[in-house]
Amino acid sequence: MSKTPASLLSVQPTGARLELARTWVIPAILGASSLLLTLLFWQLTLLQSGQSDRIRFERMADRVQKTITNRLRQHEFVLDGMKGLFAANKTIERGEFRHYVDSLELSAFPGALGFGFIRYVPREKLESFLAQTRADEAPDFTLRLTSTQPDLFVIEYIEPLAPNLAAQGLDIGAESVRRE
Repeated sequence: MSKTPASLLSVQPTGARLELARTWVIPAILGASSLLLTLLFWQLTLLQSGQSDRIRFERMADRVQKTITNRLRQHEFVLDGMKGLFAANKTIERGEFRHYVDSLELSAFPGALGFGFIRYVPREKLESFLAQTRADEAPDFTLRLTSTQPDLFVIEYIEPLAPNLAAQGLDIGAESVRRE
């Protein structure tokens, strides 16, 4: 009859049992302890790196938000300047508007393709608006109307004109979202 390790323990003297324990029980305990410590350190490292990643992400998000806010403020300043330009004069001609936008150096406003002025035009005054606009250095000015609304919101001036020519004369009030 063959003897199993458990039966060997019961028959063997105490010294032999101690030797058997040293050969596999102590290494097993040490291995399991090492594995548990490794898992514990791994979890602590994960938790710590997760917190530092979250802090780094929040800092970057704040920086991006501040950059966007600053750029939008720059654009607001330009629009406030235009508001002042129109408030200070009874009329603004196309050339004056062009000179104003040229003085801004568009490259200083990342993301801006140009600056424009939208005129409110009641439909019954559309013909006189077209005549005045064409007489103001824009003989080829045409309207692009896509609605039958009683009033229009027409892009009258837009500078620089060349890259934004498609927008000139557009009734942006035709789109419900923009109209609101």
